[in-house]
Amino acid sequence: MAELMKILSAVKDMGASDAHFQDKKPVMVRVEGVLKKYSDECMGEGETEAFFSGMADEDKIKELNRSGRIRFAIDTGNAGRIRTDLFLERGGYSAVVRFIPDHIPDTERCEIPKEITELTHNRSGIIIFSGSHGSGKTTAAASLTDHINHNREAHIVTVENPVEYVFDSGRSMITQIEAGSDAGSMRDAIKEAAAIDSDVIMVGDMTGKDEIKEVINAAGSGRLVIAVMNETGADDVIRQIIRAEDKDRRDDIKERLSSVIRAVVITDLIPGKEGRRIPVHEIMIADQAVRNLIREEKYNQINTMIQTGKNRGMITMDDDLYELCILERIDKETAIRYSRIPENMKRKL
Repeated sequence: MAELMKILSAVKDMGASDAHFQDKKPVMVRVEGVLKKYSDECMGEGETEAFFSGMADEDKIKELNRSGRIRFAIDTGNAGRIRTDLFLERGGYSAVVRFIPDHIPDTERCEIPKEITELTHNRSGIIIFSGSHGSGKTTAAASLTDHINHNREAHIVTVENPVEYVFDSGRSMITQIEAGSDAGSMRDAIKEAAAIDSDVIMVGDMTGKDEIKEVINAAGSGRLVIAVMNETGADDVIRQIIRAEDKDRRDDIKERLSSVIRAVVITDLIPGKEGRRIPVHEIMIADQAVRNLIREEKYNQINTMIQTGKNRGMITMDDDLYELCILERIDKETAIRYSRIPENMKRKL
């Protein structure tokens, strides 16, 4: 087991974002988005479960025995803080480890535009970071939350399952609630966060209907909420939120969402010319025109509004890719590969 901890430390030192462990197979690592072997040596039979279940607490072990999968985060020492998914796969256990950076990167490093950081002066509303797995959305949400932490006095409450980044109080007071441990569910944790004199709430997962409703309630009652979702387009984020309500009550949620939404930021990480991944964004700022589209259920016009809203701080993913290419931070092939409409990108370039 000590040897596996050394592997974790070595993999972290490589700059890996993730590591995959499977019995009778080599350890695989993801570095700058590319998956490769750590070595040719294979894991022993039963070694994955024994090592990673040994990190989990008693409640997580009960959950593992009941459901066959658990997710938890833990400080390991030399390997830093990790988030681990341990799950059954073809009768044996596999584990996927996400390495959490030792320090929360600032908004400049995450390249969060000033139009978004300026929104943190608002005392209420919702700012949503969304994207696919490994797109940097959770880190961006944590970065913006920490920006508030160091720039104004507030009671910030984070709600996650599990807690990933551990915050140190700056000018703000920090409370961190872990769903399933400190509170029963994400919904329960969000309700608790809204009830304990919070000013800002960061929600690490706003994908379920109950979580969406509680976030809108919190924002509508005077909290600024920074939330994370999994959609890959601003229009899809809006649709997903509206669908959280029953059809006969969607007029109400459209009205409420249009009044509290501040911005949607779609994030991704793409290969840069200097060898490390760099962030690219789609940004929707909720001005009056966007709010009207939400009320009128014209979600298919949101992308057009983003395209024409550049002077108001908005940008499409393809326009951001194009600008990165012009600045020679990415090559043309990367811009085309990650473009929403590759044919258009080819013509522009």
